[in-house]
This record gives sequence, C-alpha cells and structure tokens, in this order.
Amino acid sequence: MNLNDKYRPKKFNDIIGQNEIKKVLELSIAKNRMPNQILLTGSSGVGKTTFARIIAQTLLCLDLKIINDRCVSCFSCKSCNLFKVESHPDYIEVDAASHGGKDEISLLASKVNTAPLISDKRVFVIDEAHAITNAGGTAFLKLLEEPGKDCYFILCTTDPDKMLETNRGRCLEFNLTYPTTKELVTYITKIVNNENVNIDLEFAEIIALEHDKKLGLRGIVNLISSLISLSNKEITLSELDIVLNITNKKNAKRLIKNMIEESVDLSDLIDIFERIGSYSFKKITLELLMEKIKFEENKNKLLILFKESLDNDFEVYWVIYLYYYFKENMYR
Repeated sequence: MNLNDKYRPKKFNDIIGQNEIKKVLELSIAKNRMPNQILLTGSSGVGKTTFARIIAQTLLCLDLKIINDRCVSCFSCKSCNLFKVESHPDYIEVDAASHGGKDEISLLASKVNTAPLISDKRVFVIDEAHAITNAGGTAFLKLLEEPGKDCYFILCTTDPDKMLETNRGRCLEFNLTYPTTKELVTYITKIVNNENVNIDLEFAEIIALEHDKKLGLRGIVNLISSLISLSNKEITLSELDIVLNITNKKNAKRLIKNMIEESVDLSDLIDIFERIGSYSFKKITLELLMEKIKFEENKNKLLILFKESLDNDFEVYWVIYLYYYFKENMYR
C-alpha cells in the first residue's frame, strides 16, 4: 500500500498538532453544539482539507463513539463506508478555485435545500474559499446566513483576507499552524518504525527540518518512502545524502565559515550560496554572518532584509551583497 494512503489521518487523534482546535471541535460535536459555519485557515500543506474531511466524517457517522468528550468515527457504518469510497450523498466538496462563480454557487444552493439521504446532516467543504468571486460570494452569503440546522459548511483557505468580509464574519475561524519540529520528529520516527526500519532521532530531525513545507505531511511521507526503499532496515546518512543532498550542504557550511574567516572571491561566494538549497541552511549562513556583526541594531536590520529576501529569486545575491556591505561598513 502507498504510504501516503496508509498514514493519511482518518480521525482527530491522527492529526499532528492542532491540539487545542481538536479539543474544541470534538467537544462541540460531542455536546451537539457544532457551529454550522467553520473557517479553517493556514499555510499550504498544513492539512486544512484533511482536517475538514475528518470533521465531516465525524459529523456524518451513524455510530459515533464519544469517550471523555473525544469523538471517533466507527468506520463501519453505511455512512463511513460511503465516505471512504467518496460516494457519500450527504457530503459535497467544492474547489472554489474552479467552481466559485455565481452559477456554481447557485447550483450548490439547490443541493443545500435537499434533505439528507443517509445521515441526519449534510456537510459542504469549500476548498480555496478565498477564490469565490464577488458575485459568487454574495450568493454564498445567503447560504451562510441561513444554513439550516442540518447543514454544515467548512471553508478552507490559505488567504482569508481575500474573502468577502461578510462571508468570513459568518464563520467561526480556526487558524491551523504547522507542526513543531518535535511533533514532526515523533511522527517521522513512528512511521519509520512501523515499517520495521530504524532511524536515529538526529536523522529524523534532519527530515523534519529539510522537507518542503508546502508539500506538508504528504511530502514528509514521500521522503520516508524514498528513504525506506533505499535502506536496509535502517536509514543512514548515506540514504539521507542521496535524497536530501546532506553532504553538499555540510560542505557549504564549512566553506561559509572559511569565507568569514578568510578572503573569498565573489565567484566562489556565489558558488557557495547556490549550493545551499533550503531555508534552514540559509539560516545557518545568516547566523554565521551575524557572528561578525557587533552592533545589535545592524544585526536586526540584516535579519529583516534576509527574511524579506527568502521569497525572492535573487535571495542568493541579496545575501552576497549584504555580506560585502557589512564587511566594508561594520567590521571593527
């Protein structure tokens, strides 16, 4: 089985982090006080849509288990089985990026007005909710204002500020944050060990720091799958080097130290920075550069400029420029 399918979260307890949000939502469902309009916000890859689907399945389950205010779907009733094969008539998922116009929202409204067929509720997940057009948003507002007690709307977006304020204001908003490194290390170690492969905590931390956050946990699981396929019952530095190019990054770090301690030509400096492919190693570069800067005010200026450059294609040249600027003007 594909590892992403195997380890995709299916219940609240499977979700990494988000502990306070899970607690609030599970308690709301357990006490039958679930808000009819929810907005899940957060960066790409944080798991908004997965979270929304878990909420939906929990609401629709016909034999929901509630233990100490924790909710667990039964995964065996008719509703859960239909949800698993993506054929539940009372669950509708809409990608607003391609279906957020007035006509699409009007079509959605016609479905909202029908009675549930399997469960006693209907759940509508609206992904990329910020992409709903102005005309579509006006039509959607009517649905949010009077959803009916058996209809639940779960909106997901990476950019809530682009939503119509009237729509956003009708929802109870939860901001999902990316799991901490500690949480990711625990998650990585658990999956690897479940696959009967060993991994040192140090190597699990490297994966946690070096994966592409935009790919979220799926990206981590894909990395784990690649590492396991290369390993012989244990993930070593050799496999990490193949998948994450660790050795070159360590060499780059060493060269950066030499760069600070000795004179380095501009061409060599460009080559060093172009070898550093991830944020964490660029952060190391910044810290090393700042070791030479004695004035806290200027250190903060460098930090701000560096952070601003991270999303820019010219980030390498920014750092090179800053290095030479501070070398000429600030070194004492």
